[in-house]
Amino acid sequence: MSGGSALITRWGSEAWRAQADNWIAARLADAGLRQTGPIEPARLRPWSVHLTVPTSGGGYWFKENCPPVRFEAGLVERLAQLVPGRVLEPLAVDADRGWLLTPDGGPTLERRDVTDETYGRVLVEYGELQRTLAGHRDDLVGTGLAALPVSRAAEHFEDQLRELTRLPHDHPSRVGPEVIAAAGRNSAVITEAARRLAGLPLPDSLQHNDVQPSNTVASPGGALRFLDFGDAVWSHPFCVLDVALHRIAQAWQCSRDDPRIRRLVERYVEGWTALAPAHELRELIGPALTVARLHRYNSWHRLIPYMPDDELRRHAGYPESLAGLGGAA
Repeated sequence: MSGGSALITRWGSEAWRAQADNWIAARLADAGLRQTGPIEPARLRPWSVHLTVPTSGGGYWFKENCPPVRFEAGLVERLAQLVPGRVLEPLAVDADRGWLLTPDGGPTLERRDVTDETYGRVLVEYGELQRTLAGHRDDLVGTGLAALPVSRAAEHFEDQLRELTRLPHDHPSRVGPEVIAAAGRNSAVITEAARRLAGLPLPDSLQHNDVQPSNTVASPGGALRFLDFGDAVWSHPFCVLDVALHRIAQAWQCSRDDPRIRRLVERYVEGWTALAPAHELRELIGPALTVARLHRYNSWHRLIPYMPDDELRRHAGYPESLAGLGGAA
């Protein structure tokens, strides 16, 4: 049985559910809340399980991640302390088990009318959060958040590929030595991207790695609050643009060079102009997008031991495509 299948089996068991229900009931009681209906399963995936919890104080969400992503619970708890109002403040956290109980923040922005202004706000306000958090590396990495400095991007990716060569021969994610060789030949692209990013030293910060309207809700005070930090890493802040621009281009059925997208990027860049001139900051976008692709792969790589075979087969070829990164920068 794969790790993912084993987790799904455990999360579907009566024993696990009893443990989760008892913990939820105890934490609600601690907060002076009472459960007003049955706890219901909401989502079950190889990497996480979600339950919905109706209470006298409104709806709550319970979440547990698979081991490589369990850091999210402690990370969200610390973020709620460092940037109050920018995340959903947990009612309770068990960092060792990766258990997180948070209030329902209402519909995400994806479920509202998404306009150019919506996307602009997401980027601008996430940039504000990044600048606030830049001085809190030790606090956040201490929760288990991975630190992936751009100076180690090529080396880190090649290390991950070597791990894939050691998988059993029939494993869907196994790669051969030729992929390592290809990555080595193309590592100059990543190294050059890292060099360019280091040339204008912006502080590293929280790279959410999946910023988009579906991971954002509006607070009663108007500020946006960000959700779902399981893919996050500590790295160059501009890397956060990669997934955001990909999602926007998908929604608008256009390329990333579309003038509307360029205007959104300008709004994000403008927030950093206290640290460097805008024209110099723009030069960082291309290199940051190159490195960010490795951040996305990092999210996938750490889940491989927990994925069922059909999901692994569906992503076969992912590391090979990144090993030839030179043509896609």
